[in-house]
Amino acid sequence: MASLFNIGGAVIKKYTVDTPYPVGPVHFYVKEYDDFLVLFDTGPNTNHAKEFLKQSIDLSKLKYLFVTHCHADHYGLIQFIKENSDAEIFISKYDLFRLYNLDLRIKAMSRILKEIGMADTTIEKIIGVLCMFAKEVPVPDGIRVLEEADDILEDLKISYVRCPGHSQSDIVYLLDGKAITGDVFLNGIFQTPLLDIDADYEDDRFINYLYFCDTIKKMKELEKKYEFLPGHRDYIDSVDERVKFYVSKMCERMVSLKKYLKLGDILKALKTIIPEPDAEPFKTYIKLSEILFFKDFYENPKLLLDSLKDAKIVIDNKDIMMCTD
Repeated sequence: MASLFNIGGAVIKKYTVDTPYPVGPVHFYVKEYDDFLVLFDTGPNTNHAKEFLKQSIDLSKLKYLFVTHCHADHYGLIQFIKENSDAEIFISKYDLFRLYNLDLRIKAMSRILKEIGMADTTIEKIIGVLCMFAKEVPVPDGIRVLEEADDILEDLKISYVRCPGHSQSDIVYLLDGKAITGDVFLNGIFQTPLLDIDADYEDDRFINYLYFCDTIKKMKELEKKYEFLPGHRDYIDSVDERVKFYVSKMCERMVSLKKYLKLGDILKALKTIIPEPDAEPFKTYIKLSEILFFKDFYENPKLLLDSLKDAKIVIDNKDIMMCTD
């Protein structure tokens, strides 16, 4: 399925393709220049997505690919594009760190999980999930660093803003009055802030919550000038409503976890949701990521309250206070 966004003669096309993931169909976007195309994200690494991509765009005209973040539904076809076009591929330096430092990430993640009190068998299975993610998408040689592409971006009249929270590498691309937002603040989806190590410090956990609070302010400012084009579903309301949804969903999920967060017992909090983590390593990883985000929020709710105040987003603070008292 395709849609057109026409601003002042500049055409951006949105394409939607199914994914095998719980998040559902994903969008990728194409900007048409006079004699070449620029692609934003790719869809997943499936045969259906490959055929859809080939039928949707003329790969012989594809000159650049820019990725919002390296999760499989958004960058899954970069190897396919490398093999079937002459496109230059750009991703954030933070994703490059993730892709090329798996051994370092495994070592640091194992330590983080050990500190939580997780059993060795569970750690092994969660690390197995991370390795599966890493192998799910073949990554070609010659990928270029987005943060080193200023000249090309200037020529294309494209800019970008880092908006971490869901991951460390979330990029929002800005062009023609549009903001291609990837997985930043999706409609009706609490997009899990995924547990990973910090690429800037390598041995530490990336604190999604800290950056989420800053991203609220960034997105609120972007909303004044740009129409948002999300990675999933439609962006039918506002940053205010998206943030209210995230905060309310977070507080709702924290109700049964608060007593464990107060004690700093992450493992017990996890086991109220997944009694046998060994049996469900993928779900364990997802829920553990959420719980650590909740922990950081519980320990410093003022950070979120200050961010909401700065962004002039009015929210009922009673929910926040009830889940952090």
